[in-house]
Amino acid sequence: SNSTSLHVSFQTESKNCEKVEPVVSYAECNLFSTTTVGGNWKIVSGITESYYKQSRHHHVLLNNLKTNTFYCYRIGLKSEVTERFRNKTFILSTSRPNRKGFKFLSYGDLGLGRFSEGTIRNIVNRSLIDQVDFVMHGGDIGYGDDQTVPFKKCGLPALKTGPSAYETVYDVFMNQIEPLASSIPYMVIPGNHERSCNIVSDWICPQGMRNFSTYRKRFRMPSQLSSSDSMFYSFDYGNVHIIGINSETDYLGAPLKPYSPIAKRAGGSFGNQTAWLEEDLKTAKNRRCHGRKLPGCYDWIIVFGHR
Repeated sequence: SNSTSLHVSFQTESKNCEKVEPVVSYAECNLFSTTTVGGNWKIVSGITESYYKQSRHHHVLLNNLKTNTFYCYRIGLKSEVTERFRNKTFILSTSRPNRKGFKFLSYGDLGLGRFSEGTIRNIVNRSLIDQVDFVMHGGDIGYGDDQTVPFKKCGLPALKTGPSAYETVYDVFMNQIEPLASSIPYMVIPGNHERSCNIVSDWICPQGMRNFSTYRKRFRMPSQLSSSDSMFYSFDYGNVHIIGINSETDYLGAPLKPYSPIAKRAGGSFGNQTAWLEEDLKTAKNRRCHGRKLPGCYDWIIVFGHR
């Protein structure tokens, strides 16, 4: 295909009842400047979701983007009165796959702390963003659930227990990965630490922070076909079909069940993952290249998950 699509996601705090909608203004531009190429800025609206207090999580879908192209974009909010855009202009690069191959980063269990910060810093300082096409983060993303216990960990100061601490950790983590996630696609899949706001029990977590809600509201993956709310999905990149599986729920023998009466550590009911995966693999198998150079065929099928 000569076009692609992606979501731009960002967070704001809402302290009043003003009705706003998220918008992204974007245009083709040069890599080392914000000079636009061949046209005016386009403005696209998106959707807003929330799950805890004043935090609002916005997702704007950009469709029909050219491949192998740099786009400048600004994020903002549109009210009944005006459009307010953030002053900072971001630059993203769209897919550039070819049969000579491509590179991507893959890791899991990142969280916060000096080692995690060092990982992101090394990626940025070594200009790996310019060398890879996307990131695959295989679960255990921010580790906010076990930062809610009152002890010092990974060089971080001790935080108060409860949902507020969980949100603080996630906010800091999102800021930490911004240099990556604002420039290239940041693909995620849930791990056990995305279940709720506390690693031990759901009891102290409000309903909006249980059953992977924080993960599902903050991230937007290409899960329309699986109808799984970003819990499992697949996408194509060049001659590769990539499948993200949910290792935590919704299959026979999964670690979590939709109902857990003892410790309230429940999760699931996002669809029949096994049936979806079988059908997805059948479709992918029928499109294998087998040495032929056919448009839209797959030389590789890659599966990633947490466990």
